[in-house]
Amino acid sequence: MPRYKYEARDKAGRKKEGETFAKDKYELIKYLRKQNLFLTKYVMLSEKEGNIPALPEVQHAVYADKAGSSDHAEHAKHAEYAEHLKYYKESLHPMHTAPSEAGKIKIKKIQNPDKKILKKKVSLQNLVVFTRQLAVSLKAGISFLEAMLAIERHIKKDPMKAAVRNIIKEVQEGKTISKALKTCPGCFPPLYISMVKAGEKGGFLYENLERLARYLEKKIEIRRKIISSLLYPVLMLFVACALILFMVTYIIPVFVEIFSAMGADLPLPTRIIIFLSVFIRKYGILTILMLGLLYVIFKWLIKKNPSLQEKIDLIKLKLPVIGPLYIKVILARAIHTLSALLSSAIPVLHSLKLSKAVIGNKIIETKFDEIYDAVEKGKGISSAMMNDPYIPSIVADMVETGEKTGELPQMLSLVAEYFDNEVDNSIKSVFTILEPVLIILMGLMVGFIAVALLLPIFSLPGVIH
Repeated sequence: MPRYKYEARDKAGRKKEGETFAKDKYELIKYLRKQNLFLTKYVMLSEKEGNIPALPEVQHAVYADKAGSSDHAEHAKHAEYAEHLKYYKESLHPMHTAPSEAGKIKIKKIQNPDKKILKKKVSLQNLVVFTRQLAVSLKAGISFLEAMLAIERHIKKDPMKAAVRNIIKEVQEGKTISKALKTCPGCFPPLYISMVKAGEKGGFLYENLERLARYLEKKIEIRRKIISSLLYPVLMLFVACALILFMVTYIIPVFVEIFSAMGADLPLPTRIIIFLSVFIRKYGILTILMLGLLYVIFKWLIKKNPSLQEKIDLIKLKLPVIGPLYIKVILARAIHTLSALLSSAIPVLHSLKLSKAVIGNKIIETKFDEIYDAVEKGKGISSAMMNDPYIPSIVADMVETGEKTGELPQMLSLVAEYFDNEVDNSIKSVFTILEPVLIILMGLMVGFIAVALLLPIFSLPGVIH
């Protein structure tokens, strides 16, 4: 039976080292899990008891097919694993490989990933796929580095691939997984890193990765519902604007020549349409550039003046019809985040701070500051939610029940589901009203142009007479 040397971490994150006999690496993982240890590195010292060779320093032996071996599938997997090692700059720590006397390879050096690439953001969908793959691999007993090597193989060249390579390099150098994730700020937000850190220390990393995947999937689902609901109204608005622009640019100039030849006094609607046509044709591009410049100046003013941002955020919350939907979307996102963090054994105060970061509205963020202060003084979360104009009373009651029963994360999960349903119902209600309103506006605009063009024609017989 082979003899293994291993490094592992306990629930407190402390490193443990030792040697033991095991049939294979999977039996080694089971052996360590029974002692509440999480395997981080290992090396098969020898297949014969008591024969412990010195560990290699520069060149590292890897799995390779042995002459006369009948287990071709297993050795093929090991050969594939060896092939991927050559992509990394840093030589693998001896504990990351299982030596075999069949042969040795040199690991091809590569340059460190560009720091600018690691700061680029990745899509939520790519992050979900990565998180799911890593969680499933760890749950199946595959070591972290082997799982990352397999994931890296399937990722296309984008910031996520560079991030995976960088994480592998950082872990090989002895950093914890959470510290390695911090080196890729574009891929992994603070919330993600905090949940991984809690799982790493508590010995339930793959459970937290599964929670993260569910949280990110819910975030994508909410965004997808809003986008799909907006698609039809936006398409209608685009068609209306394109039609009006076509009429103003190509149709109205023809009528202008006819009206000029008539020499009649044109009615006010016709004069307005002619003015708009001339203005758009002469100054249309300049107007678009000016509007873009005004938008940049406006964003700069908001950045320099937080009080202006608060006023704008307050207007968003008080908008008719859209405002209530906006509030529910914000609260759904914040409560989902808070529930995921508390379920991951992250302290309440730190969870509140991270939840506040995903809100994106100064008014609601101020409310979370009040909740944070209340908890810091020893009060409950529900006490700061009571009698709040933006938080329904039923939510405060449910949170209070969770605090009293000691099941706050579970209760927050129910609150998040409640807001999800409210968001669905509000989206249906809002866009049920919005669609006919847009149709009416389109009809009014097209009708105004038609009437403005027809009014002079109706007066044509009088002009001729």
